[in-house]
Amino acid sequence: MSASDRQRLIEEMLARYRQILERRLPRGPQKIDQIEPTVEEISQELERELEQRILHEQKSPPDNRAGCPRCDASARFRGWEARCVLTRHGERRLNRRYYYCSACQQGFAPLDLALGLDRSSLTAQVRLQLAHLAAWQPFAEAVVTLQLLTGLPVSAKSVERASVSVGQLLGEGQREAAAQHRHGRLPQPTARPRQLYVSMDGVFVPLRDPWKRDGSLGKLACRFGECKVGAVYEVRPGAEGNLHAHRPVYTATFDGVEAFGPLIATLAHQQGHHFAREVIVLGDGAAWIWRVAAAQFPGAIQIIDYCHACQHLWKVAEAGFGGRNAAAKAWVEERKRELLADDVGECCLRSQRGNPRTTRGRS
Repeated sequence: MSASDRQRLIEEMLARYRQILERRLPRGPQKIDQIEPTVEEISQELERELEQRILHEQKSPPDNRAGCPRCDASARFRGWEARCVLTRHGERRLNRRYYYCSACQQGFAPLDLALGLDRSSLTAQVRLQLAHLAAWQPFAEAVVTLQLLTGLPVSAKSVERASVSVGQLLGEGQREAAAQHRHGRLPQPTARPRQLYVSMDGVFVPLRDPWKRDGSLGKLACRFGECKVGAVYEVRPGAEGNLHAHRPVYTATFDGVEAFGPLIATLAHQQGHHFAREVIVLGDGAAWIWRVAAAQFPGAIQIIDYCHACQHLWKVAEAGFGGRNAAAKAWVEERKRELLADDVGECCLRSQRGNPRTTRGRS
């Protein structure tokens, strides 16, 4: 956009702003529930128009040929093609010049490249919004939430595609970082934590195998698969003295332990675990977690989380007292108190003595 075109646009939008305010601004007293939607509608109308005007100014040169972005060969102009893009301010229709490269046998629109558009009909900001909502809600509910908060019309399928796309990009970035870490090429982190916690777990989630509605990939097949998840964080006291996770970061993969280990190790490196005086690994007792801990965090303190430790105590009590009876409950409650008092050694000693009945009097 030239300086003169920019100045012209500013003057036209100021005049347009005045017209809208003259037409929409209330003249008499208004309640807050009337003021709020009026201001929102005025701002949205101006945002949509300004965005459309700026997009209209982004014109590609009217050349009969253009350099192919893939092979740099000369591509011929084929005609005009329309494209719809959903931005944070609504749907935008672009009418752009389309070229075809005979060397690559693929077409492209220079305006798409100039605007930084990919194959998706959603801008990066909208994809980010959809991916965030999809992390907390089912796709169909995310559609309702987005419509309520922004007024944007999207489908559940668009939410699914956006979240998958963002997830793939995040996964590629984490795998690349793990490769850089393996070769010692990651920059040193700025964080210098005193203690660093590493939590790992496996979660079974519903999955759908690759499938198309036309049946070209076979029948729809759904199953459960294990997702290995990890979190790295510090622990800080809150306002009331209760501890909470500080600066948590996460990783997850459906791949095996061999892929997960480098991912969690890279995450810990980025959080400064090499500078920590103490590294604590938390897990549910699964053998693969301790194998990862031994390989990636040698010397770390290994702790079974309280919830799963209690589950193991019940297994011991049920075996010793013949079921989940009052005696078993009393024995488990005593062991819980030992765990909460940080008397882990005593709890382990009494759990290792075989039949809890033989130590009931000393519990």
